[in-house]
Amino acid sequence: MNKSLFFLFIAAGALAVSIPSWTVSQQPGSMQNSWLPSIPAGTSSSNDAMIVISNRMINGNTQMVVVDSQRKSVVVYEIANDSGAIQLKSVRSMTADFLLDEFNGTDPTPEKVRGILAIPQ
Repeated sequence: MNKSLFFLFIAAGALAVSIPSWTVSQQPGSMQNSWLPSIPAGTSSSNDAMIVISNRMINGNTQMVVVDSQRKSVVVYEIANDSGAIQLKSVRSMTADFLLDEFNGTDPTPEKVRGILAIPQ
């Protein structure tokens, strides 16, 4: 089994366990989506290695963001509301991102704040 798919199943399981039982119910009047639990607009779950964040999108689908703290990477999936199909949307290593002092910074930038506080660079 593909390592990414394995982590997806682990993350989805962790998310499912983290959803309070009162949120899991059938959507009223929707037989085609009766398998889909009625969940809050956003949920999250984490352990020592992974953080899973789930959000309902405007189109009704679910976006699931999985952050792997050991690999320092983030993966984004979209789960179709009608079929349950999972589509990989994005994968990114965050290792280089954390080496930056600033990016898309607005005033005051970190460099200006260090200058004001007389903090050596």
